[in-house]
This record gives sequence, structure tokens and C-alpha cells, in this order.
Amino acid sequence: MADPEHYPEELWGIEDPRITYVPELGKYAIAYIADASGGPGVALALTKDFHSSERSGVIMQPDDKDAARLPRRIDGRWALIHPPVTTPNAHIWISYSLDLCNWGAHSKILEARLGSWWDANKIGLSPPLIQTSEGWLMIYHGVKQNGSSVIYRLGLALFDLNDP
Repeated sequence: MADPEHYPEELWGIEDPRITYVPELGKYAIAYIADASGGPGVALALTKDFHSSERSGVIMQPDDKDAARLPRRIDGRWALIHPPVTTPNAHIWISYSLDLCNWGAHSKILEARLGSWWDANKIGLSPPLIQTSEGWLMIYHGVKQNGSSVIYRLGLALFDLNDP
């Protein structure tokens, strides 16, 4: 449940959780959207049992959403996949943290294409990435503006296991 008394960035609610089991911590990491007047931001919580949780609050400022943690460290750092919303495009980025609170080393890993492609202008993460023997499999959605509406479609991308 949203807790705006302790986390004012949850004033308008929370939504869109992506849950990843993190064996090293023996906990589930829940990346979710905290929504308030400043816009949607990525927040993080950890839980062992889904009855109680440790919240970190907002870790990626608005406008940012559709985030998920990788289940293991990459070069000793935790990784978060997220698409900050920029105008006119939204791309997918990866950010790293040593402590799960302070995030940096931001870099773009998948760009929304320009033009008339199905994933032109805006893309976002769908479920958390899946570790396979060939790499990290990402299912993402693309949004294409149509005359009277928008069309959402799914795509796949594969990233190196040790250098996504």
C-alpha cells in the first residue's frame, strides 16, 4: 500500500511493480512507481515474505518508470534497468549502485528508433530481464503514435551477461 505519510512521493499512489528474486540477499527486490505531483519516479523495496518490506523510497527521479533490478551484481555493482521519459523520445537505460540507494554510471542500452518503426519514439521495459545461457533477455514494449491513438507492441533484445 502507498504510505504518503512516510513517503510523500507516494501521495497519488504506487503502481507497476516488477519483482526480482535476489539470491545474494535472500530477498525479493520490488521496483515500483511512486506517483505524486512531481510525476512518476522509480522506488525500491526489499522483502523476504511480502508481509513486511524495507523501502528505500524514490531512487530515480521523475519522470521515470518501468524499472527492474537485475538479480545479481555486475562487476560488484547492482544494476537497474529503467526508461527515463525524455521529450520527444524515451530510451532504456542501465544504472549502477554499490548500496542500492545511490545510483549512477547511467548509460543508454537500447534506443527508441526514429521514423515509422513500431518502436519509434518511446520504448519501455516490460517484465524483469531473464537470465539465459546466451545473455540477459529483455522483453520491451514500443509505442507508436497513430492518428487517433497509440499502438503498443512487444520486442526482444539480448544483452551480454557480464556487460549489459
